Amino acid sequence: MRIIASLDRRRVIMTCGVILVALLCGQVMQSFADNPLNRREKARSLPKDPAAAILSPPPVMQGRARAAEVVQIEAAAKPDTLCIPQLGLKRAAGGMIDLSFNGCKARQVVLRHGEVEITAATDASGMLERRIPAFSQKARVSVSFDGETIQSKIEIPDAAEFQHVAIVWNGKQTLRMHAFEFGAKRNQFGHVWAGAPKTPKRATRGNGGFLTRLGDGSGTSAEIYTFPAGQSRTKGVVRLMVEADVTPSNCGQQIDALALQTGPLGGMDATEVALKMPQCDAVGRVVRLQNLFQDMRLAGR
Repeated sequence: MRIIASLDRRRVIMTCGVILVALLCGQVMQSFADNPLNRREKARSLPKDPAAAILSPPPVMQGRARAAEVVQIEAAAKPDTLCIPQLGLKRAAGGMIDLSFNGCKARQVVLRHGEVEITAATDASGMLERRIPAFSQKARVSVSFDGETIQSKIEIPDAAEFQHVAIVWNGKQTLRMHAFEFGAKRNQFGHVWAGAPKTPKRATRGNGGFLTRLGDGSGTSAEIYTFPAGQSRTKGVVRLMVEADVTPSNCGQQIDALALQTGPLGGMDATEVALKMPQCDAVGRVVRLQNLFQDMRLAGR
């Protein structure tokens, strides 16, 4: 009976020990699972190559990249300079003015100096250059285009040494100025016209005059004869005349023009001209206006 009691006692102790160990293991596992640090470590997944994770660039936001590209293209396409039309004047030999106009683009313009008005066109880049006679010592030139006008002035000290005769008309080449210096006949050396216009250098030497033609036939044009009256080396008379060809486009019609000539007290005297052309059966003939201007009478020096 003692042996049986001893065995029962051992069996109870072993059973209690097993139960106690089981309870302790459950408590430890529960504590491990409840630890937040242990849960974080379990949730983290490390990359196969940690160095690659550290050196890899941040992800690119595609929307921002496209927006930056568009802004860059628009900035490159936008012009960064604004062209402003400009007019420049410089002195030239023979009492002349070198005109330089930048119109920024191809356009038609109207040049005005004194009573002379001409139509011209800039080139593809907007540039226009002309050499025009100065009608006074304090010369003023203007350029008009697209309802705007810009002007500039320049002083030409030797302008008073020259006399001018001009004929201004509208349309294609119709009128021609002729100057016969000191008894010269047609096509002789002293005959100055569009076929032999001479040069300003000739005038600066006091040897004779020269012809300037302005305009391109698209609007108002002019021919101007300039003579160095204040420094002529020769005594005599310069005979002046205007001719007009009878053509199919002007026969039987009236040509309106403006005749200009340096006056006795300086400045330009203006005379309006209304020329009635012959009928079309006279096509090919020439109409001569010999009394339109006063001949120049020079005393020489």
